[in-house]
Amino acid sequence: MFTQKVSRVLATDVHIDEIDVSFWSKFPDASIDLNNVIIIEAYPNSKDTLLKAQNIYLAFDIFSLIEKNYAIKKCYVENAKGHFKIDKYGKNNYSIFKEDTVGSKESTALQFQLNEVVFKNINLKYDNKQSKQLYHVQVHKLTNSFEMNNELISTKVQGGFKINNIFIENTSYVRNKNIQLNIAINHNSESQKTVLQPSDLVIEKARFNLHGIIQQEATATDLNISFKGHKTNIQSLLSLLPYDVYKKFSDYDSRGIVYFNGKVKGKVSAIKSPNIQVNFGFEDASFFHKETTQQITEANLVGTYSNGAKNGTTTSFVSLKNINGKLNNIPFNGNFLMKNFDKPYLEADLIGNFDVNALLSLSGIQNIKQARGTIFTNFNLKGFLADLTDKKRIQNTQLSGAIKVENVNLDLVTLNYPLNDLSGEILINKNNIAVSN
Repeated sequence: MFTQKVSRVLATDVHIDEIDVSFWSKFPDASIDLNNVIIIEAYPNSKDTLLKAQNIYLAFDIFSLIEKNYAIKKCYVENAKGHFKIDKYGKNNYSIFKEDTVGSKESTALQFQLNEVVFKNINLKYDNKQSKQLYHVQVHKLTNSFEMNNELISTKVQGGFKINNIFIENTSYVRNKNIQLNIAINHNSESQKTVLQPSDLVIEKARFNLHGIIQQEATATDLNISFKGHKTNIQSLLSLLPYDVYKKFSDYDSRGIVYFNGKVKGKVSAIKSPNIQVNFGFEDASFFHKETTQQITEANLVGTYSNGAKNGTTTSFVSLKNINGKLNNIPFNGNFLMKNFDKPYLEADLIGNFDVNALLSLSGIQNIKQARGTIFTNFNLKGFLADLTDKKRIQNTQLSGAIKVENVNLDLVTLNYPLNDLSGEILINKNNIAVSN
């Protein structure tokens, strides 16, 4: 009987192995327990699976059972796999409800008055052929509570999941990141406009406040999203990097004011990318190695990342301005710019007087027997990264300045012989190099 009622509402086939009524599965609510459920996707004549769930619980007030009226208030989907698709023409495979049964007398016996859906242990795949986007997501637990008023849907989403991968045009943008959500959304199904209310997003160790507007169009998604880091530190920002990179910096920590904010604005489609602007930096911060306790103090930096005027890799750049601080209470300062990520071009300058032992200890180099002396640097660099790493083309870069070594003594386990009393100066002028003792 229940399967027949479901079939009257859905425009696709549903297979259910077992149906039970339980007073304990989702106590204090009663529930209709559906075991081993398969829902076929909505494409005509397709036999592919949209959702395969070990358990679906449809919870309702116990008095609904007495009245023989299925007023479903909550739905729990557990231990499931889903494959959601949009084909190249923009047609989706998940519009499974019959439009002509909404509000009809035939469908009133089965009332889905849902105000909460809970997902637990769900493996999801979203494949949008039209915009060439592919998402692989593992949901740990997500609670979606909502209110519907005609075309307006107000939704709150809380919980956690893991993004295994996000591909856009066969390029992986996000991989193996744990996410926690606490967001509020107002969605208009008629205009396809989604307003993201002030919400919280946690990516690994980094927490962000975000808000904005998402407009779904026929062939693109128009984004206008702003975000700001909350109680940010260097470790939380580094956690955004790929794990293999982040792991190399796990021995470092920070104190002081670290900020991170930005905006994503523009259309996302198979041929368009939004503009991305990110501002970051720190003020009067300290960075230290957890094991050696060596630290940089009174550190400041103003950083900017953007994908530029063309919203792509050729116009992307990262700028680090007014880098300054103290290592072993000795000041240093510099700047760094890299632009055109397809063909990286660098500009950098550095002025500083560095204690060799402090520098090696901060870098985390192990097995130092002895390290003494100072290195003074004052240089400028301009050129393409490919030229800098090619002996035949390094003359194409612009190098100037000096590097001076004074009374350096260095003995490492990895060195066959210690280096003692090294002193000298390297002078660089328009790529002409002079070495003096």
